[in-house]
Amino acid sequence: MNPASFKAAPNKINDDVTVPRGKLREAAAGVAAIGREQGVRILLFGHVGDGNLHVNIMHDAADPDERRCAVAARERILMLCLSLGGTLSGEHGVGLSKLPFLDRQLGPTERELMRRIKRVFDPFGIMNPDKAY
Repeated sequence: MNPASFKAAPNKINDDVTVPRGKLREAAAGVAAIGREQGVRILLFGHVGDGNLHVNIMHDAADPDERRCAVAARERILMLCLSLGGTLSGEHGVGLSKLPFLDRQLGPTERELMRRIKRVFDPFGIMNPDKAY
């Protein structure tokens, strides 16, 4: 899929998100609507057994307006998935690019619990230093 996707546009923003399986149809329809509204082509595929969706927002990053629309589409898709009871990531983790959205999924209690668990396994902070948790 990856090489073929670049026939749609020269650049892509790709994410993996997850929604409850019962919300897959609503998520797919929402992603398609966001693509139409933002004027970008979005390729969507995934693992329906676990609700994991791979979202590829195809665009031309050399065109500032198109890049802006692609970034806006990404944020709207992330918020759509959260609103459907899903998560920011299904299998690849939050990483650095989704970090600004993490507080929209997890509250302070959950974040503190994660910090405590990480300290148990990484008391010196040497694994994934400088990453938020």
